[in-house]
Amino acid sequence: MKVICVAGYKNSGKTTLVTRLVGSLSKKGRVGTVKQMVHHRFNPAQTDTGRHFDAGAEVVAAITATELVTIKRNPGIEDALNELTGSGVEFVLVEGGRSSDLPKLFLGMVAEGDEVTNIIVHLPVRSNWDIDHLVRLILDQPDWSP
Repeated sequence: MKVICVAGYKNSGKTTLVTRLVGSLSKKGRVGTVKQMVHHRFNPAQTDTGRHFDAGAEVVAAITATELVTIKRNPGIEDALNELTGSGVEFVLVEGGRSSDLPKLFLGMVAEGDEVTNIIVHLPVRSNWDIDHLVRLILDQPDWSP
């Protein structure tokens, strides 16, 4: 499974780049994504799943007619990647993960004092990126292993 982060700062175009990469990579195999949402709560307290979680459930699985979401305590990127490992995906794009050791496509320049490692390529923010080139870079990455 090839794993790469699309990292950068707010409004740099991360979501746009991820969706374009998903479109291209899905022609080569199954794609999964991880969205790091450190400033949001996925299941608000007023929802049933939020109430289950706030009552003390360790894991909550929410099922709709077309979706399944699992909510766990104390999550990390590696937990998400472990979940996706058994799902049959061949590619995982992590939106965010600036502080992880995973390989990164970094949008913009790293802010002074912010330590970001394993940057494969710096890209301009909100640009017309060469998606084919980026897909080749992703294909050249070693497979992720926990």
